[in-house]
Amino acid sequence: MKWAMCLHREEIPDPQARAVLVALAWKSEGVPLFASVAFLADHTSHDKRTVRAALAWLEQRGFIRATGKLHRNMKIYEVGPLSNLPVVKDSG
Repeated sequence: MKWAMCLHREEIPDPQARAVLVALAWKSEGVPLFASVAFLADHTSHDKRTVRAALAWLEQRGFIRATGKLHRNMKIYEVGPLSNLPVVKDSG
């Protein structure tokens, strides 16, 4: 989880996405994980729609990666410094 907390504002300027990433990093402990949108909403104090948008934002920029597998209809994510994925900088 420490790596997620050490990201600079320029690397992850979206505060909602940062909160979701920290929650995922806390839960993952370095292994692929599943987390329901409801779980993430509860643990970040964001609504479900905001959590879904944050997950999409994080995935687009390479902070998380969906494995393509599901657990009880929830995506399983790899979370962490995914060095083999390019991080796309936000243009705005």
